[in-house]
Amino acid sequence: MKSYISFFLTLFLLLSACSQKKNTVVTRSYHNLTSRYNGYFYSKESMKEGLAKLHETYEDDYTQVLPLVRLPNSSATKGCYPDMEKSIRKSSLLIERHAITDRSGTEIAGAVKWIDENYVLIGRARYYKGEFLSALQTFEYVSRKYEKDPIRFTGYLWQAKTHLELGGISQAMPLLDLIDNDKACPEELKADIKATYADLYMREGNYGPAIKELKTAIELSKKKKEKARYTYILGQLYQKTNDTKKATECFAKVVSMHPEYIMLFNAKINRARMSGAESGKREEARKELTKLLKDPKNKEYYDQIYFSLGEIEQRAKNESLALKYYKTSTAVSMGNINQKALSYLAAADIYFSRVDYPNAQLYYDSTMMILPKGFEGYIAIDEKRKSLNMLVKHLKIVQL
Repeated sequence: MKSYISFFLTLFLLLSACSQKKNTVVTRSYHNLTSRYNGYFYSKESMKEGLAKLHETYEDDYTQVLPLVRLPNSSATKGCYPDMEKSIRKSSLLIERHAITDRSGTEIAGAVKWIDENYVLIGRARYYKGEFLSALQTFEYVSRKYEKDPIRFTGYLWQAKTHLELGGISQAMPLLDLIDNDKACPEELKADIKATYADLYMREGNYGPAIKELKTAIELSKKKKEKARYTYILGQLYQKTNDTKKATECFAKVVSMHPEYIMLFNAKINRARMSGAESGKREEARKELTKLLKDPKNKEYYDQIYFSLGEIEQRAKNESLALKYYKTSTAVSMGNINQKALSYLAAADIYFSRVDYPNAQLYYDSTMMILPKGFEGYIAIDEKRKSLNMLVKHLKIVQL
């Protein structure tokens, strides 16, 4: 008889612990334990797997300033979507089963520790899937529902990130200022806050403040790959502001960080290009680029090497040799369309400066056939091409 009583008593306690309508020490302990190890852990693992796939398949365009945030932009990178969906499902199920509610069915904030973390995971998964409006609603809910909990800062930060993707720079700035100036903001968010500031300024083309914020983000970051990427982008920003000395220093730092090969190669290329801007270092830059040409594993990057050699010779006023290198760059190209367009453009500019309009027109035509529409100065280049087409047409008539 006693065993039956013990059994039913244990069963009653278990069922009481499972209740989502009672906010007691027993129920909170039960839901905290099960939500952490049953749902949150597996949802977070799905998020990790999705991000790993995204970063493995993402192809950076090294002819442009790299983005601070990598989002799916091709069929290959969208292979992370199933993992993001899985993360959403697991977190949603956890919230449904373990959130403790009051009599009206409203969730009691803070009753179960891992509920708020799962809302953030849902928002992040939607963000990486490009569902920005849904993501924004989720992050706004986190900041509003958990207004007295440190998780609110994460909600505000991801709201700012999402606004940037939606083009809302004016909405993102106040959110970043709010958390950056709050002493209660967790230290582990500081690097990401500074990087998001830098991202905002880069989107505005305001490179001075972007450099300042990115330097701080690099100092605060504890992730090796992240520091290398940020340092490379910092070098590119110094290029944009024509500070060749600091750009060279950044690319040299990236080389010493031993990143993945494609970034390492591009850091070496850019280091040589920047040092080649100084007359006293040009010969050294030529030697470094020639050395890269001799390495068989750089075959698919020959177009970039010849383009960089062309830039060095153009700075040295050796236009004919520069033109030869630009043409060689287009000839050896193995599918890097953006680099091929830049090489055509460089050759076109030389012909244009020589008042050789027929050849300039041919190379501008070749440029515009493959130049991405998002390229900086695209409209101006296209206008020049159209003007040259008309000019060359009339020149031929006169010649005839």
